[in-house]
Amino acid sequence: MPTPSQQASSLLVLPALFVAALVSLPIVVTLLSLAQPAGPIWEHLSETVLNEYLLNTLALMMLTGGLSLLLGVSTGWLIGACQFRGRATLSWLLMLPLASPAPCQWAPRCRFEAAAAATGRMPGPPTEPPRHSPGALPAPLLV
Repeated sequence: MPTPSQQASSLLVLPALFVAALVSLPIVVTLLSLAQPAGPIWEHLSETVLNEYLLNTLALMMLTGGLSLLLGVSTGWLIGACQFRGRATLSWLLMLPLASPAPCQWAPRCRFEAAAAATGRMPGPPTEPPRHSPGALPAPLLV
């Protein structure tokens, strides 16, 4: 006879498999789209801007990863290995970006893009606000 914990874990298997299937669905669709032949849009992109976009993406990945590694490891070591006044405060301050929702990060980015577009340093209008939650529009006002 199964124990209550075994019964509870067997009840969770089907919902867990469902959630896993939902999470993996975008990856599966992306991998399946690689098997389709390239259309004229890919030819046009590869002739015009694809190389530049790939190099920009690679540079952004390397810089973001490198700076995150440098800042994350150094501040993690500082908090973990050293005793200094304000250490607890610094450890809390380092977690603040994780608590900041996307709409709160959207407002400063739009201000930067608007200023850059006005000076001609960056083409295009400012980014539109995210539309994924009802609090997306009022949240930037709190920043």
